[in-house]
Amino acid sequence: MTRILRQPAVVESTPRALGGSDLAADPAVRALLDQTAAAAYERGKREGFDAGQREVAAALQQVAGGLHTAIEQVLAARREDADHIIELALRIAEVVTGQTPDEGSRALIDRVHQALATLDDTPLVARCHPDEAQVLQAGLVDVADITVEPDPTMRPGEARIRGAWADADLTWPTIWQTIEEALRGDA
Repeated sequence: MTRILRQPAVVESTPRALGGSDLAADPAVRALLDQTAAAAYERGKREGFDAGQREVAAALQQVAGGLHTAIEQVLAARREDADHIIELALRIAEVVTGQTPDEGSRALIDRVHQALATLDDTPLVARCHPDEAQVLQAGLVDVADITVEPDPTMRPGEARIRGAWADADLTWPTIWQTIEEALRGDA
């Protein structure tokens, strides 16, 4: 049956039974028929509603599963994009700063001053590339208890400051690691 009954339906002409008497004419039988039809209608309505709710719940679970999968895929793609962007930014920064411009020594002096502001130790030894040792020494004349030593293992723009207890690593790998941690949000 393709139709949905919206209310109890009792046919007016009931079959004659028991010797041709009309059972529907009896008020007690009629009341029982009406009551049974109403109960059957309510039971069918309740069963249909319950079945519909189960179907809707199953469909919602499918939609939620698909949505969850889509969100995971978008987040994974965003993480991949962010990692790729960070990698590109680091490569660009290495290419740009890998060359030593004329003001490179000034930048090194500034970074050493910043590092010294965080160190609470004396005496200190600052090691840097041999080509920058004299410039760094001149830039640190206002700092007491520090010695600048040339170190051929250092690249231009790098320095390492050591004391009895303190240590500041201003080498490019450490600087890039710090930048990468900041870009990734690990800092």
